[in-house]
Amino acid sequence: MDPRTPQALGYVAGLIDGEGGFHLGFSYQPKMKAFRPSVSLTISNTDKSALEFAYEVLQVGRLYRYKHGRRKPIYVLNIGTPVEIIRVNQLMADLLIIKKRQLELAAAFARKMLCCPEPLNLYLEKENPKEIIELFRELYQIYKEFKKYVSRRGRNRKYSVKFPLEEDG
Repeated sequence: MDPRTPQALGYVAGLIDGEGGFHLGFSYQPKMKAFRPSVSLTISNTDKSALEFAYEVLQVGRLYRYKHGRRKPIYVLNIGTPVEIIRVNQLMADLLIIKKRQLELAAAFARKMLCCPEPLNLYLEKENPKEIIELFRELYQIYKEFKKYVSRRGRNRKYSVKFPLEEDG
């Protein structure tokens, strides 16, 4: 199948809706006491050819293989840079059904991330330019809305750190 046909794009949209998962947030870097925004889309499946086809259609991401003991291997297409997320949004925005709003928020977050400097110590607001602090506030607002659309399952974090821009309550 040609990777640019509407059928191919629809197939990949179905994979994202059914098997995909978006993540966006802020990773804490304890040595620097700084936060770095992050955004990604992962699509997992035991059928390697389905993910290879998705990679061919999207032309972004990296394909990984995970082996779980005697179980069948799992393949993961990880799309993890802001530019890649924006590209997926351009191709899939009108095709997704279930995860459409998550993609919109991830793309908005990714666009804002392109304006970010290196990890930022938000505890030292006086040392940071006001426009950078405002940028992180905007990222945090997108993040808060995104959290409404995802389940709270997931791994426990090594560091439990309150994000400095969070309101109490």
